[in-house]
Amino acid sequence: MLLADPETTLLRFNRFMNEIMRGSTNRNSFLPWEIEILLDLDGCDLSPTRRLDLLRRYRKAVQRDIERGAETPLRLSDYMARNGSSRRRKS
Repeated sequence: MLLADPETTLLRFNRFMNEIMRGSTNRNSFLPWEIEILLDLDGCDLSPTRRLDLLRRYRKAVQRDIERGAETPLRLSDYMARNGSSRRRKS
């Protein structure tokens, strides 16, 4: 699989996060890393009051990672573990 350049990945990630933060996606085609993030988000038990703030901080962290050379975005659960955020998984 051909990887997109960092600029394209970042653009696509930001669009994807805007859809998630809005609460709806209006498409039926996803990249593998987008599906992985969706599944990971579903597995994270985020309180509604913290959700948007956490997702904004997560988006900034992914932006920094991609600017530093990461090829795909970090999963939310990995971000939370890396930053010591409390994380609960659904059973």
